[in-house]
Amino acid sequence: MANSKRLFGVVRRKLLSRSPSSITTIRSSIPETTKEHIAAIKIQAYFRGHLARRAFRALRSLVKLQAVARGVLVRRQARIALHCMHALARLQVRVRARRSTRNKERRESTEILTRLNQITKRDVRGVVREDLSEPGQYQRGLSSAKGADSNEDI
Repeated sequence: MANSKRLFGVVRRKLLSRSPSSITTIRSSIPETTKEHIAAIKIQAYFRGHLARRAFRALRSLVKLQAVARGVLVRRQARIALHCMHALARLQVRVRARRSTRNKERRESTEILTRLNQITKRDVRGVVREDLSEPGQYQRGLSSAKGADSNEDI
């Protein structure tokens, strides 16, 4: 009630501050347009403008509130996404380290096997054997070596 009295006072002062020539006459279908009728129309126009501005301010504050709420949600989503990406990066580091260790172990085992093959290709006496894959050659090499050694043992 107090707001409407204050608003009415503001509108009345604005109307009285204008000169009579600046007040536009509104023609309507009613032939009688009195000063009171024109004043009522002006008051209604000012009041509707006031309501529209107030609604716009409320809407603007609501939009700001929505922006704040959405900002909070977006920041939360970004934090979760960053956490997941960090976890994936840690997992990737673990997998690469495991793969590197396996490759290193394979290289070491192949080196050991090649050394063993080189060692087993040599006979106890230091004689190089031809090929271990064919047992006939190995036996021939041993039989010829035994024949040569048989003189020494006697």
